[in-house]
Amino acid sequence: MKRVSLLALAVFFTIVSKGQVWFDLGIKGGYTPGMSLNTNIFNDEGYQINYAHSYLFGGKIGINFSPEHSITIDGLLTTINNSRTVTNDELQQDLNLSLRYFELPILYRFNKENGGYSEVGPQIGFFQGATVNDQDASEQFNKTNYGLAVGMGQYIGGGNLFGLNLGVRIAYMFNDIITPDFKGTEGNAVYAPSLANESFAYKASSNLYAGVVAEFNFNFGYFVKGSGCHKNTRFKLF
Repeated sequence: MKRVSLLALAVFFTIVSKGQVWFDLGIKGGYTPGMSLNTNIFNDEGYQINYAHSYLFGGKIGINFSPEHSITIDGLLTTINNSRTVTNDELQQDLNLSLRYFELPILYRFNKENGGYSEVGPQIGFFQGATVNDQDASEQFNKTNYGLAVGMGQYIGGGNLFGLNLGVRIAYMFNDIITPDFKGTEGNAVYAPSLANESFAYKASSNLYAGVVAEFNFNFGYFVKGSGCHKNTRFKLF
């Protein structure tokens, strides 16, 4: 890992030394409905999936290597809400599962001349807590999750220093979000059999969300290569 980090830094400063690199900061918020997917839910007639609202909010730093190519690093507080109605022996119960994460997407962004952009990259999610019907269920969930985020959007307006983007984003976590201690036949907060005497084969649960994201950016500085007697690369504020 140390060698990889040193190599990444070497590549970064090589790019900086050959041309101007500028940075932007941003705040962002999104309406991103999602759910914790488990194939057993779709095969269980006792489960009814209801629509639930989910959100994200945070900030970003953008590293721009040219007008077309950049890397963005987001820091996001994400909430994924699940709402289900479960029928068990003719009794109905609403189960509302709320999951909270701090997520770090690291995305390559391609910017088009017309102001459009597309982005893709890995995402790490750090678990912050979970409740089922307002009861704590945090012990059932893995602390770290790994996935992929993809998106696209459009520059809406602004100026040389400030700008507003509006886009869509989809994020999916590849790993099972449930800890080993809660993978038994009694089920867990994501899925438990709707009938007490029903047996089932355990299936992994993964988070998925998609929605609209607004991003307000501020260009704050850039690296520039010196000239004349000053050959060193310097950082300047806009």
